[in-house]
Amino acid sequence: MKEISNKHVFICIEDDNFVQMFLDALLSKTNLNKDNFVIAIIPIESGCSFKEVLDVEIIDYNDNLIPDLINAKSLTFISLDNWNSSVLNKIIDYDNDVVSKIHIFVTDDEVERWRANFNKNAYLKEDKSQHISENVIKALSYKLNFIMPKGYFYDVISKILSQHGNIENASSIFDILLTDQSEKLLQIVNSIPKDHKKILLGSKAGSFGFRATIKIFNSFYNLKMTDRYKFVCLNQGKHKIALILYVFFMKIFKKINTQIEFFPITDALTYNSMVSSISYFILQNRGGGTTARNFAKWGCGSLCIMKDSPNSNVFKDIYKIDIIDFEKYDEIANKIKDSHHIDIQQNRIKIMDEESRALEVLSKLYA
Repeated sequence: MKEISNKHVFICIEDDNFVQMFLDALLSKTNLNKDNFVIAIIPIESGCSFKEVLDVEIIDYNDNLIPDLINAKSLTFISLDNWNSSVLNKIIDYDNDVVSKIHIFVTDDEVERWRANFNKNAYLKEDKSQHISENVIKALSYKLNFIMPKGYFYDVISKILSQHGNIENASSIFDILLTDQSEKLLQIVNSIPKDHKKILLGSKAGSFGFRATIKIFNSFYNLKMTDRYKFVCLNQGKHKIALILYVFFMKIFKKINTQIEFFPITDALTYNSMVSSISYFILQNRGGGTTARNFAKWGCGSLCIMKDSPNSNVFKDIYKIDIIDFEKYDEIANKIKDSHHIDIQQNRIKIMDEESRALEVLSKLYA
């Protein structure tokens, strides 16, 4: 038998990006012992190999391991999707009593997919394009334990589930980088003054389409505020070319000079350094929450999010911070112009307070 009978086992697919970030934050910020944790890797056909960055025991999952997993102290799945739900169901089929030990770390992205699917069909219907397979639906039929911020997610989850699961009321605790790297970088960026106010358009390439981006630019043109800011855009390819041509057109024919920096795909450290230089972060409606949370936690600047979008609700309901909310892209400049009421440092404190609260919940769960 594998030596996992009294350990907390985290089960994830081999190209998972979160499990080690989550465990690193948990172990770095609490008194929990790393020897009490194991990561079990589910192989997939992506060609990606699991990159070990933590000094935590790592094992490969196969079905022969199920009798050993039954005896673990707890089983935590990072998200619930087409790839890991079949493993979860096999474990429960082997011994139904294990349900009380199973925890699902839920993300806002999957909750939004479940919500959209449920609202459309009045029940959760299989749709593999939304990562909702028959195995996901079956897994959600059990009374599982969900690790998620109760204030925002509970109403959605309770409406969808046939059996209400137990909620471990904890929000995200990790940054973009591992804790030690993140703290070192924060010390560096705090010592560097911002020489120009920068506006970041989304957390990743494709966050905003061409038309939306132009509407944002035009909102600054119309208020003659273009020369006050440098825009940072992550888009590449045809979208990048189209924006370059548009900026060139405005410069030649309208004498408007827009400063735009196209930031390439890069490593997490360089990306995080770029985000720390931003004064206004225009976040897309969904996704990018970890980046935006880190941005606010570091006191870099103000978040701008569309009103009543999933991301807006997360930052208002969970973190309770002040954001610049807008209903249309062409009003963003005016909103930024009138945003003097945003207390960046108070927002920073609120993010850290929520992190401390979540860590207290999790440290008890994994004691």
